[in-house]
Amino acid sequence: MTDLRLIQLATRAAGLVAKKRNAHWAYDDLIGEALEAAVKARSSFNGNRALTIEGYVFLRAYGGCLDCLRKLMHGHRRFWVDMTDLPGDLVDDSPLPDHHHARREYAAILGPLVTHLPKRESTIIVERFVNGRDMKDIAKNELGTSRSRASQIMCNALVLLRQRIRYHLKMEDL
Repeated sequence: MTDLRLIQLATRAAGLVAKKRNAHWAYDDLIGEALEAAVKARSSFNGNRALTIEGYVFLRAYGGCLDCLRKLMHGHRRFWVDMTDLPGDLVDDSPLPDHHHARREYAAILGPLVTHLPKRESTIIVERFVNGRDMKDIAKNELGTSRSRASQIMCNALVLLRQRIRYHLKMEDL
């Protein structure tokens, strides 16, 4: 198997995971993990398997992407859970490692921005990213809409958040 074909298979695996799991934000990490898993699979492949080498490499790359996404989402969910538990002033005298401090700082910025979104947008952001619920469940039980409409509302919420974050950062620069 050529290196080019290995890269194609790894890229395809990362693209499928990103698309199926709605994780386009993690695409770069997924590609890196897929390539690493694909290289290991190519070197460990023996002909005693029911799959071709390409099938085996693809499956291992796909599995590597899923593992990577689980790790990223675990940390990501912790970040969002921290956001809901923080006091408004964030005064904490205990020393924190840099990544904890950064998470708290992000939470301090994003928490108020999420709460000031319109009700439907705020609901979908909290349910999706804080509580980890899937879009179909949120659409049916929280919003009373179709999954497609819930996705539109989430996209609108993310656009509003992005605009408010940019505005917040510009105000800090003044």
